[in-house]
Amino acid sequence: MLTVRIHLDCTDELNGALKVISGSHRQGKLSNLEIARWKQVSTGISCNCEAGRILLMRPLLLHASSIAIVPSHRRVIHLEYASCQLPGGLEWF
Repeated sequence: MLTVRIHLDCTDELNGALKVISGSHRQGKLSNLEIARWKQVSTGISCNCEAGRILLMRPLLLHASSIAIVPSHRRVIHLEYASCQLPGGLEWF
């Protein structure tokens, strides 16, 4: 799967840009305990983007928006793509 984030507004450390933990997606789906361990030993990378920029990421990448020091809009169009069929009769919406 691939996530595409189209930024409609600028995002940076001041207005709460998305932060990611590099390489975390390679471990597959993580338990809450495993996520806590990653957060202890890894530093999040701020994904600063100007309006109109596109950010590509894997959905299982550990990510969160940081707290906004200077609140402002940080709108994005968030799309997820997959090339596989869903199991058990599930269908994509």
